[in-house]
Amino acid sequence: ALAPKLKEYIRQKGIADKVFFHVSDEPYPRILRHYRKASSIIKANFGEFKIMDALSHYKFYELGIVQYPIVNNYHVSEFLGKVEEPWTYYCCGQTVKVSNRFFSMPSQRNRVLGCQLYKFDIKGFLHWGYNFWYTRLSKRRVDPFKETDAGKEFASGDSFIVYPGQDGKPLISLRLKVFYDAFQDMMALQLLESLIGREKTIELLEQGIDTPITFTEYPHSDVWQLQMRER
Repeated sequence: ALAPKLKEYIRQKGIADKVFFHVSDEPYPRILRHYRKASSIIKANFGEFKIMDALSHYKFYELGIVQYPIVNNYHVSEFLGKVEEPWTYYCCGQTVKVSNRFFSMPSQRNRVLGCQLYKFDIKGFLHWGYNFWYTRLSKRRVDPFKETDAGKEFASGDSFIVYPGQDGKPLISLRLKVFYDAFQDMMALQLLESLIGREKTIELLEQGIDTPITFTEYPHSDVWQLQMRER
């Protein structure tokens, strides 16, 4: 009963190209049968829209159950070159080697994401935790100025990127400003590619480093990050 009304509303608002549906976060092999059943219901009702899920297990994509996988940056390399529209994400689980933006991480580890998204032509990025000022499962509200880890459940800063300001307006964090810089880097690289081509742009991006940039291997230097942008 809800689906036809919701689709009508989406069309009236003219936002069909901006709407995504999803079934369940990070399905794993043990629930494949249940997930397939739930997915078939969503596809039957909303098949005209993009249906995407956070996903680490390639089998779900291989079987055609998930059309648009959003793969965490630990596992995304397995999907590259095989997925029509690659997306990636990180959250509380991505703590070793890969980019993320916890309190405990240097800003360069936050910002390098833009270079990675450009190099691997990632079409979309997902991160949960814009203003989740609660403990895990929303059992209790927290003051994010004093309690930053969702009741000791997540790494500090994982669950929010803004703070509550006056009159309901968000206060921007340093981490969000650096994250913005990451996307500015990405778009600068895209612009450069339109001028000199992709191959030369990647050569310039990786100039002076011994190991090509991947999602787990990249320079860990503020100086490199700033010099790369200057180039």
